[in-house]
Amino acid sequence: MQEATQTAVFAQKEIDSGFPLLHAHTLVGAWGALEAAIEDLIVAILINEAESLQSETLKKIRIPFVDFQALDKEERMRFLVQELDRGRGSGRWQGIEKFEGLLEPIGLSGSVGDDIRRDIWEANHIRNVIVHRRSVADRSLVQSCPWMHLQIGENVVVTPIDLERFGAAFGGYMGAVTKRLAARYRTDIEPTADSSDVH
Repeated sequence: MQEATQTAVFAQKEIDSGFPLLHAHTLVGAWGALEAAIEDLIVAILINEAESLQSETLKKIRIPFVDFQALDKEERMRFLVQELDRGRGSGRWQGIEKFEGLLEPIGLSGSVGDDIRRDIWEANHIRNVIVHRRSVADRSLVQSCPWMHLQIGENVVVTPIDLERFGAAFGGYMGAVTKRLAARYRTDIEPTADSSDVH
């Protein structure tokens, strides 16, 4: 009975405050999906376009030969992408730059609208405090996103409006990447509504 009461109190608190925990988990899941989509795209290109492996950036990656030989082709390419991601240093490797830095060695980086860039930067930092700081603002978030007007130690709440904005930014960015792919392979792909402001 006590556990049921606690659950009911928690549920009512979520309802009354607009489901902040659900929105936080949704943002974390959406960010993970965006990361996975970019990684899967790069892996597919590396598998199917051997010339992409001639990138000077990829050539500089040091991998133990025995470990590399033990992997199948897809696992090798995924290992390369993960090593590239790890080798860049977390300080500069955030927001859009996290993805553009991975896309650059295979010739798929490009320009992105300022609104999308800023919203993805913000989403990345909020995601980090949700996962690593229990949704409590840290110095990195406060300094990196001054427009949020947060104080260190303040609870970070993802509102429905925030979630909609971040979702639009993720969709807009993937729309931009899709347009780059269309140009690369010279196919006609109609831009989506979400990517209309990407240039």
